[in-house]
Amino acid sequence: MFLPFALALAVEPRVVIRVNQVGYLPDAPKGAVACALDSALRGQSARFRVRDTNGRVVVPERLARPSSGFGPCRETWRFDFSMLRVPRCYVVVAGNAESPPIRIASNVYDGAANLTYLLSALASQSGRR
Repeated sequence: MFLPFALALAVEPRVVIRVNQVGYLPDAPKGAVACALDSALRGQSARFRVRDTNGRVVVPERLARPSSGFGPCRETWRFDFSMLRVPRCYVVVAGNAESPPIRIASNVYDGAANLTYLLSALASQSGRR
């Protein structure tokens, strides 16, 4: 009878890391936001690091102070990794949470205008016969 409650206590808080999934230009500002989906981490600091897709740490662990929550996030932490300028794919890590792979390159936005136009055209056609 008490087993489900005990298992619930053993589960780590749910945290997701939000990044620009299109990517970042090498000289542009770069940031990530960690979002705690429950209140277990409220008021605590978080430690971030960045590693390349081979697992090598390229930005050592840094402390981020909590900021206010928004939407489904009970607590958020902002992490600036603008010092990272080498074109490559990376992952932002905070605790056990990892961002989707992010790309830094001078061409990350190439073709984005075409996609915007396509999505706009599709949206304007919805509902018409």
